[in-house]
Amino acid sequence: NIDLIMEATGNSTVAFQATSALGINGVCCLMGVPAGDKLLEIRADYINLKMVLGNQMVFGMVSANRSHYECAALSLAEIEQEWPGWLVRLITRRLPLANFKDALQPHSKGIKTVIEIS
Repeated sequence: NIDLIMEATGNSTVAFQATSALGINGVCCLMGVPAGDKLLEIRADYINLKMVLGNQMVFGMVSANRSHYECAALSLAEIEQEWPGWLVRLITRRLPLANFKDALQPHSKGIKTVIEIS
């Protein structure tokens, strides 16, 4: 039951797979920009039904630039200063890139899973 997906690959296949992975009341933000005219066969009725009955939302956004990321980093620093240790406690599981599929599996005490690339 995935609550939030931030999809930024620019791959339309991945984008539609992301929408299919949403849980009830889930939100998917599409940020990647495809660079072609790929023809894709999708289960449109299934996606539509799941989105309506599951109260899901899919939206797209663009226009983030360096200043937006700097503002986000500043906001995170302010949160850490106001509530020390709170942000790091949101990450309840870290996985190596090789185990990325495990991130999609339910975790009983999970808040945020991070895939570490090193």
